[in-house]
Amino acid sequence: MNSSAFRLRWIAETSDDGATRLCRVLIRTELGVVGDPEAWSVVGLVQKAVDDLVSAIERQPVLEVPEDLDAARLFVALRMWNGHGRRPAFLAEDVRGGLSGNDFRAIPTGAEIFDGEIAYLVRTGPARARLLWRDWATGEIREVLTAVDAYVSSWQDIRAALEADGTGTIPATSGV
Repeated sequence: MNSSAFRLRWIAETSDDGATRLCRVLIRTELGVVGDPEAWSVVGLVQKAVDDLVSAIERQPVLEVPEDLDAARLFVALRMWNGHGRRPAFLAEDVRGGLSGNDFRAIPTGAEIFDGEIAYLVRTGPARARLLWRDWATGEIREVLTAVDAYVSSWQDIRAALEADGTGTIPATSGV
């Protein structure tokens, strides 16, 4: 597992006619990028999707994931749970009720900027998590460790930054 830092990179600007505010957001790590650098979305849609993401992360339980479960196998288990309703066998019975793989999403949904991307954030303790994603170019599963608070606060910072036109990077150390 890699405990490298990640960064959220953002760009926001108002359309030429002044009617629409658009943005792009990417997650960058030493292992690769999550998000399409060419995709734009309406700022308000992204802010709502970030609110939903933060809420989901804050409700997420800690998963008792077997220590020998590598990133690729965990990713596939979550993907099968999300797409086909097959709950991973490693889940404790008390964790299963009412959850799906979608409850472990790591990126905002419902905004075009992450269309086609699949990423999960899996809490492995009260303060730490595994960020997993499929690299779009290679199809390989990537993983970094992160502090849950750092991940959530980075998304909250992005949400606030999108209020004004500009560009920037929100750094977040792994915290683990």
